[in-house]
Amino acid sequence: MIGTTGMPKLKWYELCPYMSPDKSTDMETILDHIPEFVMVISKYKKRVHIHVRTPKERLPLLDSLNAAEPIRSKPPQLYNYKHAHRYITTDHCALPITPKDTRRTSIYRVMGNSVLDSAYLLVSLKKAAYHPQISQYIRRLQVARSPGISGTISEFIGTKGKPSPNQLQKIALAQKKASSRHLFRAHIIVAASSIRDAVAIESVFPSMSFRRTSSPNSKDIARISSRGPGQPILGGSHSPILSDTELLSFVDLPETSDMSSVPMNFGRMPSHSGGEQIDTTDATSIDIERN
Repeated sequence: MIGTTGMPKLKWYELCPYMSPDKSTDMETILDHIPEFVMVISKYKKRVHIHVRTPKERLPLLDSLNAAEPIRSKPPQLYNYKHAHRYITTDHCALPITPKDTRRTSIYRVMGNSVLDSAYLLVSLKKAAYHPQISQYIRRLQVARSPGISGTISEFIGTKGKPSPNQLQKIALAQKKASSRHLFRAHIIVAASSIRDAVAIESVFPSMSFRRTSSPNSKDIARISSRGPGQPILGGSHSPILSDTELLSFVDLPETSDMSSVPMNFGRMPSHSGGEQIDTTDATSIDIERN
């Protein structure tokens, strides 16, 4: 279905996981095949939820996931939190974010065990083949220019030089990131009822990779949660550009160990039919108790 602006209308789905003997690759499937979506991992009324906002045409893809069932749902609770923050990258967006260790910190266990009240992590993503922020960063460093304002001035007057060893290292890192399988422009929001809960969610980010930049109001959140981000008009050197590997370092679907220790709404085995599911927006949810 196409809206009045000519853009596809996005629908909210709750992804209800179920336990599987094998490690799920469902998040990789989503990143491979859905070029634009919004994902919200939240704690609300003492339960952890996973919501995805994507065009209805992507439902067959969600329905084909191996360890989660998509259910049409109302939007998650995104407003009226005491603390809300947007994030930009600490370093230039052309440089990779570095996981603080080899194993990710589970956002689901943080939500279930460390977050005391309602809160959420929102990631709005849009895949793009061309990222001028990265190509410009590499081009400037190759002639020893600064990637910032001074580099713009030196580019205007034609000043060139030979890159230093540190610049050569950064060029190599940026080129490696540019060659990733997928790159996404991203908006990231954390909202919580207390600053303690917001800091707990921030603990899942790769160490020193993001910093707070603003406190979005309801209008900002509505816009960001409606679809993936566009290309920054000016600057944007710290607007997050993330590879699929970088995203998976802090955002993934739950593992079996997460589901066994965190209260969630479980799904059934997916039918893989690709058909429309029953809209359960107004239905009473069934809570599956754990032993």
